[in-house]
Amino acid sequence: MSTDFSILAIIISIVSVIITIRLYRDNKRTSIYQVNLDLRHESEKLFLDSDEPLFDKLLSLHGIDPKKFKEDDKISREEFYYILTSLRAAEAYYIMRNKRGKKLTEYREKFLKNKKVRHVYEEYLKDKLIANPVFLKMVDSFYEKQ
Repeated sequence: MSTDFSILAIIISIVSVIITIRLYRDNKRTSIYQVNLDLRHESEKLFLDSDEPLFDKLLSLHGIDPKKFKEDDKISREEFYYILTSLRAAEAYYIMRNKRGKKLTEYREKFLKNKKVRHVYEEYLKDKLIANPVFLKMVDSFYEKQ
């Protein structure tokens, strides 16, 4: 009978080690992504806080034509930054929560239905500032159904 308990203890120990390793990897991945997200947020804040020449240079760095952006009367810098930040938060949510390929939340769907959000996403963000293929597929699939 004590042999049975010993075997059970060994099995429980092995399972515990496996669970601990998986949790460590998940925590490490999440921490790395969080640091990346924080640094991106700091750099992307320049879209809001910079003067006009720097703003134009930042847009150009991401393949966005500054002249086209200025002529676009559908969007302000503040709206651009807000939409970028909101979609960046959504991207993080689906990556950090392992929601890959899952359905968008009702909140996100309502936000994406806004014509201005769709315009900014398609014209300025998709494949330029937001390039995560899983998240892009989720958003594109949502728009295809509209």
